[in-house]
Amino acid sequence: MIVSVDMAFGIPPGQVPDEVDWVNVSIDVDGRPGSTIVRCKSGRTGTRGAITPGTCEFGLVSHADKYNPRNADGPHFGDLINGVPVRVRIGSELSTRWTGTLRSGWPQQLTLTEPVLAMEAEDTLGLGATAPMPLSAWDAAVAALSAQPSAWWRCGADGWICQQTGRTARHTSGLAEAPAMVDGGDPGFGSTDLGEGRGVVEVAPFVDTQTTGAPFAVSMWVRLERPTATDRLVTVLHQVDVDGLAQIKVSFDPATNQAIIAMGRTGSAYQWASAADERLPIFDGRVHHLMIDGGFTVDVDEVTVYELARLYVDGRPVRLFTDDTLTEPGADPHRMFLAGGKPDPGGDPVFNATGAIDHVLIWNDHPWLDTAGHVAEIAMGLMTAGRLAWAGDRLDERVARLAEASGLGALLGDLDVSGIVTHQGYRTGGLLDQLARVEETEQGRISCDAAGQIRFSHRQWSWTDTRSTTVQATFSDVDTELAAGAFEMEVAGTVIEDTPAGVINRAEVTSTNGRMQAAEDAGSIAIHGRRDPATLSGLLHDSDRASLSIAQWIVLSQSEAQIRVSQLRFDIATDADLEAFSKTVAEGDMVRVIKAPAVDCDGADVGEPVTIDAHVVGMEFEFMLHRTLVTLTLDSTRCGYSWFKWGESEWGGTEGWAF
Repeated sequence: MIVSVDMAFGIPPGQVPDEVDWVNVSIDVDGRPGSTIVRCKSGRTGTRGAITPGTCEFGLVSHADKYNPRNADGPHFGDLINGVPVRVRIGSELSTRWTGTLRSGWPQQLTLTEPVLAMEAEDTLGLGATAPMPLSAWDAAVAALSAQPSAWWRCGADGWICQQTGRTARHTSGLAEAPAMVDGGDPGFGSTDLGEGRGVVEVAPFVDTQTTGAPFAVSMWVRLERPTATDRLVTVLHQVDVDGLAQIKVSFDPATNQAIIAMGRTGSAYQWASAADERLPIFDGRVHHLMIDGGFTVDVDEVTVYELARLYVDGRPVRLFTDDTLTEPGADPHRMFLAGGKPDPGGDPVFNATGAIDHVLIWNDHPWLDTAGHVAEIAMGLMTAGRLAWAGDRLDERVARLAEASGLGALLGDLDVSGIVTHQGYRTGGLLDQLARVEETEQGRISCDAAGQIRFSHRQWSWTDTRSTTVQATFSDVDTELAAGAFEMEVAGTVIEDTPAGVINRAEVTSTNGRMQAAEDAGSIAIHGRRDPATLSGLLHDSDRASLSIAQWIVLSQSEAQIRVSQLRFDIATDADLEAFSKTVAEGDMVRVIKAPAVDCDGADVGEPVTIDAHVVGMEFEFMLHRTLVTLTLDSTRCGYSWFKWGESEWGGTEGWAF
């Protein structure tokens, strides 16, 4: 069996190398007789095993200090870093069997002339185990924007600070003595609010886009109570020039619930007001998301040039009408205030309402302003992430969001469409833990394929996927089966068990904010005793009925002692057909084991051969000089039981378990 090890030097982790980026390092792989040249694993270790990162191990001989990161004359100097992509290919046509990234670094044995580096790599799930996750869906949504904001002012324990620049903001008036609002991750506000007549926050102004006419945009979260005095505007954002004239001003009229936006620069000054009949619910004491963009020109039929502004409240576009009666301001930005109007001469600005403001994002000259639909998409995406934290996603959509948030979006593979909607928002935590919640809620599987891509299979995979419903290989020790084309089963490497040790006759399942639902099998309990229950908690659906269905399914498929095959091991070095099978075998494949019956003392068969079907849930390849051992971890749980059938109930019906 030919085995090849490739590395993509200079490619950062989480990226997919082009074919030209791969360098074959097989000539330097340690291949001493009697030792394992390459060992790679993927999948999980048992029937209900947790999501397990795959690994790869091999030795790399550093001839002439070739793989020493400190050797400036080495062929890969500067690219010998941790996280280098690694792949293993097998067979004469070099079919990819495993892909991942280096996790061991380049450990040097300085006492040896030509040291053998003990290389260890992990697949994408392993990379995800250490990938940094955002504090919130809101943080992830901002980080995923195609154009990052020029400034991101957020209020934390140390006051107002710009996430992008690190600059701090000046608190004016009474706010300076008040405790800072604490940022809890998702847009939200602490106990300290701005009161009427209180001071506001002064931040760095826009860079001077007012002269050039470059577009700008602002996103912010506000919470406003209706003021006692309704004869003055409540301003949430205000930039003035040196003379105090408005260059940018976003306000709301408490008397009419209208939005008023002013924008001015050298040569022009415009004001827009929302339609009076819209009656924006801005003064209801609830948190709202605002997005404003404008300050640029649009050509219509290559003739008309006019100013344009857009406003979105909670992701919804607001109709604006133009009133160009403003006084033209000067070109130089002077001061910018969050939650404050034009300051009185010689004084500080004041806030004319009770409320709060946080997470102010500012873009200068951003590239997506030319398309209103794109701006609307951005506004809705930010609002949804901040308010709902992705609640309402299908489970496959949640997997995609998690992968993108962890920086592994480029390594997403096939994702089945889930029929389950998550009613739980994002909560910070490790990627694998969050993927595990998705998998448990779906009762499907999350895996990493040979190309290093994350895959998501819905709960019906074992009855709808062709490779899971059709036997991909048969192993047997029965002569007639071997004559019919079955592979010879190696007794020493095959584990077939008939034991109650794996029996589960009670299951307890709980969704987040739901009540625990239990199912048990009284008949099984009478025979085997009450076994330790299978417990699942924190599932992402919002239906106790769905929790009960999962509990019932677990008990149905595992309450009886079955003859199960849990492991197959075979050597493919001398069998071309086995070699061909090993190139394509993947998690989810169905295999069949036909075991010869026992024999009595006279050598006669006792009973009939036992036929067992199982699905591949884990794989290990061990490449040696003259042998290649393949070990398959198998699961029989899903063979013979289907989500589609439970008594007389039909999928999607209102009777029984189906949901």
